[in-house]
Amino acid sequence: MEAFRRVCDITNIQLVDLSENNPSGRIFKCLKNFSVMSQNVSPNRTIVFVFVYYKGTLVYEGYDFFALLMWKGNIPEEIGNLIELVSLNLSNNNLNGEITSKIGRLTSLEFLDLSRNHFSGLIPPSLAKIDCLSLLNLLDNNRSGRIPIGTQLQSFNASNYEGNVDLCEKPLDKKCLGGPRNQKHQKKVVQKIKNQFI
Repeated sequence: MEAFRRVCDITNIQLVDLSENNPSGRIFKCLKNFSVMSQNVSPNRTIVFVFVYYKGTLVYEGYDFFALLMWKGNIPEEIGNLIELVSLNLSNNNLNGEITSKIGRLTSLEFLDLSRNHFSGLIPPSLAKIDCLSLLNLLDNNRSGRIPIGTQLQSFNASNYEGNVDLCEKPLDKKCLGGPRNQKHQKKVVQKIKNQFI
């Protein structure tokens, strides 16, 4: 419990690894407190890495701070406040729902691993705007639709998108049915149908 209470006071985290966790809690709304990731700071800033592994075993590597986090549910929109975050690993958790479009605000992000979760829906187009992104792994989720057009997203290995049976377009071999124009038309038709029941 002490680790849970302390997490909101940690302000110097810049790299977060919460992979292979055993989800049994909630995603904390105090992400906005991680102030070092929320502002532009000097290049000689302190980098703090958090490891949380399977069944809550904490691997502490001698960094300044550590925290034990249990994650499940959705990624909160507050993640978009962490504009100086450079690495985020949430793989092998029990996260679900859609990835918030505010993840596109993480313009310093170089490494993003959301593999082996239960994310569904479209990949947010804002993800294609992160120029620094050098590694993206969405393996084994429930993503669907067209992979957004962006230099990085098409350059990643197709294996990073595997396990999302309804994803389509490059770098995958699967083509989207109907093309972009027809997809927009289909969305309008669906919206009209929904409006009839409101």
